[in-house]
Amino acid sequence: MKTILRGAAIAAVKGVLCAAAVVPLLAGAAAYPDRPIQFVINFSAGGATDINGRLIAKYMSERLGQPLVVENRAGAAGAIGVNYVTHARPDGYLIGMSGLGPTVIHALLGRTLGFDPQRDLRPVAFLGSSSMAFVTRAGSPIRSVRDLLELARAQPGRLTYGTAGSGTPGHLAAAYLASMAGIEITQVPYKGDSDLLPDLMAGRIDFASVGMVSVFPLLQANKLAGIAITTKERLPSLPGLPTVAESGVPGYDAETWNLLVVPTGTDPAIGARLNEVVNGITGDPQFNARLLELGSTTRQMDPAQLRQFISSERAKWDKVIRDADIKME
Repeated sequence: MKTILRGAAIAAVKGVLCAAAVVPLLAGAAAYPDRPIQFVINFSAGGATDINGRLIAKYMSERLGQPLVVENRAGAAGAIGVNYVTHARPDGYLIGMSGLGPTVIHALLGRTLGFDPQRDLRPVAFLGSSSMAFVTRAGSPIRSVRDLLELARAQPGRLTYGTAGSGTPGHLAAAYLASMAGIEITQVPYKGDSDLLPDLMAGRIDFASVGMVSVFPLLQANKLAGIAITTKERLPSLPGLPTVAESGVPGYDAETWNLLVVPTGTDPAIGARLNEVVNGITGDPQFNARLLELGSTTRQMDPAQLRQFISSERAKWDKVIRDADIKME
């Protein structure tokens, strides 16, 4: 009997200690956030990810009642910034963005990231999606996808295209085009979309495969010439730019997207709070109108829907990579 009582007493003490440990966590989550939040954007300033990120940061700051301090950590096609987030203290005060590349593509290509996106990264909200665009300088002889294909076939490997880095959606979109069309083109990787623009405009590269957001105003102002958009439908805010599929490569369809992410181990209540805030923002007509002006759209997802979305994207791009035999350079 004494042994039984002693065991019961120990169990009771453990229960009290566990409850005592949980109370501060719950209290912390309820008070979150009570100080500024560091927000890591994983591409350089001025590019598509940065523009979208700073817009969402502004709206999140207003709704959370705390500043979101933006920090750009570019490099390795978005992986450096995401790696930094995964190694942060999981308290909700360092959050970041991760897109198609770091979340899905790099791992499928066998790239060493310093983190495992399925193990070390917790996506908490869907921020937005956009098409990519094939663009060139004003006055370029490449005015359409057909022009691009003809030049590439006449001079295999001579045609150069800029991207935000190897393994980025822009790289995959161009490699996917090359595979489907049976052409050979040469990638010139940069640290971000904005970094390649001076070389593109100066004619040092023939064209670029970039996020629509980063070149949308330049296309509107006719400072760049649009070749085609990568999604299966034209963009309502830029109806004159044709799709790749309607320009000689039937069945072609590619888009990029961004998620709000935190390190694995972050309190689920904090993740739920961030998901609620972002879904409130993406349900705001004013925010959506602003996104559309930038060539981007969004949708609302709860955590379960987000996991299913990532799973379906992983399956899609795994097939694209294998079918096109795309490899890291």
